Amino acid sequence: MHFRQDDGKLFYIGKGKSSRPFSKKRNIIWKRIVNKHGYYVKIIQNKLSEQCAFNLEKSLISKYRTEGVFLANLTDGGDGSSGYKHTSETKKKIGESSRNMVRTAESSIKLSNSRKRLNITMSRDLKLKIAKSKKCKPFVSISPLGIKLKWDLQTECADELKLNVSHLNGCLKGSRERHKGYTFKYMEQL
Repeated sequence: MHFRQDDGKLFYIGKGKSSRPFSKKRNIIWKRIVNKHGYYVKIIQNKLSEQCAFNLEKSLISKYRTEGVFLANLTDGGDGSSGYKHTSETKKKIGESSRNMVRTAESSIKLSNSRKRLNITMSRDLKLKIAKSKKCKPFVSISPLGIKLKWDLQTECADELKLNVSHLNGCLKGSRERHKGYTFKYMEQL
């Protein structure tokens, strides 16, 4: 249950697990109330079956609406989609759609900043999976002293060697010859 921070009035009832009760991904009415009054969460039941949780949600929404309490809930409850799994076909369509998305420099910066603000970091395994899906190829860095190192990720190489990833990429694409004395070659070019 969500209550207004300033006066403690109930304004939203919902079922959720994990971090969902604290999520701010809600409807516009909920957001406006929170922007004006702030909010806090009170969890009234734990470890219910999903059906019991939906039934409780429905009965509480009904009870408080009958008592004249204004709720930001858009429905009468019990109609959540937790546990829903997309079909393989839908997953494929979503993937194709996101791969074909063209981001502006501004939107890329906003996305990056939001991830930093939320402290979202990707694991090395996830980065490798993304690189593989983009058909990124392993490459070698060759230092000014001739030392060769194999890399799977350009970002990892740039971080480790304190290089600019864009310049590194330019070397691999052939638009630059060197970056800070390093040369780069795809494994297949060696």
